[in-house]
Amino acid sequence: MCRVNHWNDITGASAAVIKPNWCPSVPPALSYKVVKKPLINERQRLAQCCWVQAHKNWTARNWKKILGSDESSFQLYPPPDNVRVRRRPGEALSPACTVHGLGCRSAAGVGHLTVCDGTLNSAKYCVIFETHMLPSARALFRRSQNWMFQQDNAPHHTSSTVVESDQRTV
Repeated sequence: MCRVNHWNDITGASAAVIKPNWCPSVPPALSYKVVKKPLINERQRLAQCCWVQAHKNWTARNWKKILGSDESSFQLYPPPDNVRVRRRPGEALSPACTVHGLGCRSAAGVGHLTVCDGTLNSAKYCVIFETHMLPSARALFRRSQNWMFQQDNAPHHTSSTVVESDQRTV
């Protein structure tokens, strides 16, 4: 069909249409609705409210010193309202079925966007911080030491390995 030809044109790779029952021992990839991101829980909401209260009197000058990071799964094109994905039963939240990116931003601009392979843990986060976040901070803040790193308290941000690494490198 034309979608196969389109894939061939874009990637240069050949694609073949395979019937779902080609191998009876492997369940076919069925069509499912996309799993929605969970909303924040009560503990996270309370922590956000406390953080906002603690920083409500900051000036624009204070905020210009912040380098914030966040990780997210994303796609290049906005999805239609009725997005469906192909996956096998039980793969809904499999890290192999999602592409995650980790990036940073400040009032001066955006830093590197790094694609994370698999689940982000503290060891991977330390490597990304040292090889992408710090060079981004140096470029965005023009080698100034007068900046602060803001993160969202995800477990891989707050592990003892990351805290020790941050203290050594910043």
